[in-house]
Amino acid sequence: MKKINRSEFISHVAWELQNAGQNIPAWQMHVIFVRIFEVMKRAFLSGNYHSIEVMSFGTFVLRKRADQMGRIPNKPGSERFVKGHTVIAFVPSEGFKKRLKAVPAEKVAARSRSQLYKARDCC
Repeated sequence: MKKINRSEFISHVAWELQNAGQNIPAWQMHVIFVRIFEVMKRAFLSGNYHSIEVMSFGTFVLRKRADQMGRIPNKPGSERFVKGHTVIAFVPSEGFKKRLKAVPAEKVAARSRSQLYKARDCC
């Protein structure tokens, strides 16, 4: 299973719409895509909203993380204080969860937490 970047995602959506008889150019899809996420960001950053629900897909929610002691992955036995902060989480809808459970395990990329950190910190 591979990941998809923004431009590939936009191209897929434009292609799907074109096959459905809608002729929206990829550049317009890019503008729509960027604006959707800008509106979502502004809604969360304004402090007026704590969740955004997308029917039949899921809900993006803000969660508070408590103060905690964290470990430093490349220094065994060492810890550091991590101040409480706000994070965004995604909660899939019930229908989406059911469909995800039907995906064979072989198709899902098995990545450990340390691999995710390495992938995130690489660039």
